[in-house]
Amino acid sequence: MKLLKIIAWTTSMLILSSATMAYADAYKDIMAAKKIRISTDLAIPPSGMLDTAMKPTGSDVETAQQLAKDWGLELEFVQTTGATRIPNLQTNKADIVISTLSVTPQRAEVIDFSKAYAALQSVVGAPSASGIASWEDTKANPYP
Repeated sequence: MKLLKIIAWTTSMLILSSATMAYADAYKDIMAAKKIRISTDLAIPPSGMLDTAMKPTGSDVETAQQLAKDWGLELEFVQTTGATRIPNLQTNKADIVISTLSVTPQRAEVIDFSKAYAALQSVVGAPSASGIASWEDTKANPYP
């Protein structure tokens, strides 16, 4: 069966606490605590995963470690899933999320995004008989 490859780009983002949170200056609060709680999904290799010693590893983990080091802070990982990334911020379980997450208008209403620090490539395959020849075709007829 021949598959058509369609490439879509998504970005991994560092998500900063929203202005709608209970505290007005998240950075000031993080620095005062001398610790940063970073929520990372450890089930998305190579961005986040556990190594053979069950320690966090991957590009998102390394980004979190570098941020904590640059700011001179103790790092606490808060494990997350796709569904709990934003709620972890809203409920003050995490200060920042470093995890694969595309910017959408709906998400931008409740959280602030940094500049992108990585890009991920997604490949969508479909049987040649599906009639899907472009990304636009997937939007027009997602379930032929």
